Amino acid sequence: MTFTAKVVNVRHVSSNHQSGQAQVTAHSQLITVPGPTQDQMDNSVYPVEKFKVSLKVKKGQEIAIDTTSNTAEYCSDGTPGQLLFDPVLSPGHGFANSAGVDGCLMLVQAVVKH
Repeated sequence: MTFTAKVVNVRHVSSNHQSGQAQVTAHSQLITVPGPTQDQMDNSVYPVEKFKVSLKVKKGQEIAIDTTSNTAEYCSDGTPGQLLFDPVLSPGHGFANSAGVDGCLMLVQAVVKH
């Protein structure tokens, strides 16, 4: 999977998590993560991928990604999902309204170092 990691401010998320607004405050270079091998996928083995990204994150901000093919997600009935934005969120622009929601959860986690 190839993507750009972004730090975003999020506001006005609806109580049902179906809409909201976001604004980019920082973004990474393009990141490529190889993902599982065909043998691993055939055996339902999906190892955790680790990579370093240096972005400044403040309390209350969230991590987002831009990708044309999100393979880092978990789908299950009843999950609130993730907000989708079209056009892509860009740094230097104000808050944008979400354009929909995906019924899956993004499986991207960050470790913040002080």
